[in-house]
Amino acid sequence: NLHPLVNNRVIARGLQQVAHDIETGRTLTQSFEQTGLFPPLVVRMLKIGETTGALDEALLNVSYFYDREAKQAVQRLQVMIEPALTLILGALLGWVMLAVLSPIYDLIGKLRL
Repeated sequence: NLHPLVNNRVIARGLQQVAHDIETGRTLTQSFEQTGLFPPLVVRMLKIGETTGALDEALLNVSYFYDREAKQAVQRLQVMIEPALTLILGALLGWVMLAVLSPIYDLIGKLRL
């Protein structure tokens, strides 16, 4: 059971299928390729690691690839969210200023009459 290792159910199911395929005699590369869940670059890295006998290095490269991809996705998300948060906080600050200053201006206006 791979659920403690992977939070994504689709990937967990895919990895279970990979494990089953390996048990039935398929190669690691064939098993990963058949799931269709992993990018071709990952499958090629696994194939190179399998053929050269350096599967550990190939898996480290895959880990680096996914780590870099996740960091880039987070950075892209931050770039999109920052302007929206700035606008929201500006609107909130404007609302608070109006809530505080509006009664003061009303009071000053009534005193002059």
